Amino acid sequence: MVRITITSGTDQGRVYELVDGQYRIGRDPGCEIALTDTTVSREHALLTVAGSSLQIADFGSRHGVIINGASIQSGPVLPTDTVQLGRTVFTAEPAYEDPAGMAAYGGDPNAAGYPDPYYDPPRQSSFGRNLALISVVVFVILMCACCFGVSVLKKRLIPMGADQLGRAGIKAVSKEDIQKLQVGMSRDQVEQILGKPSIAPIPEGVNSENAPEEWNYPNVIVQFRDGKLVAVENVAAPAADG
Repeated sequence: MVRITITSGTDQGRVYELVDGQYRIGRDPGCEIALTDTTVSREHALLTVAGSSLQIADFGSRHGVIINGASIQSGPVLPTDTVQLGRTVFTAEPAYEDPAGMAAYGGDPNAAGYPDPYYDPPRQSSFGRNLALISVVVFVILMCACCFGVSVLKKRLIPMGADQLGRAGIKAVSKEDIQKLQVGMSRDQVEQILGKPSIAPIPEGVNSENAPEEWNYPNVIVQFRDGKLVAVENVAAPAADG
């Protein structure tokens, strides 16, 4: 599509948007581009539009076709060119296709309110949108990682107090059950006697070589090495309920 703007003459200010095809320009009302300039011939020239390019050919008019001050018989019209027919001067440049807009205004770009095909509304930078989205995602990931890390630390590194163990359903071990324990017992044998510990056994290989695996009860800490009982440590019994 090509946009022609008349910049001088009796039709100054008129705009024509031309799709692919041929258009007669002259004073004759039957011309596709009809001018009122009396110095223009009835059929002055032929315009040929192909995509965004424009060609002009003189029909043998009285005053001819002048481009940038030079008379020509035919040739291309570039966006930087000034074309003169009699006293009428126009320029031509590529135009964005806007079939919906042309239909809404009867195909007349000079109609009031006709949308400017060269208007490009401001857009938010895609880089800014992507950066904001990435920041939110990274923040959520970091928060989830922190919460998970704190949860793991509470379970593996911070022993539960007697009150907490009681609320978790971990019962104090009786003296009779403690006396049943023997060095070398397996985890299963100890759990059958004392019941479930406050934390699950830590998998083999997690502790360092010299650190024993510990099971916590309100009044007893049981230690294992290589899955075997090695020590039983008595701690303060939980306070009685008041």
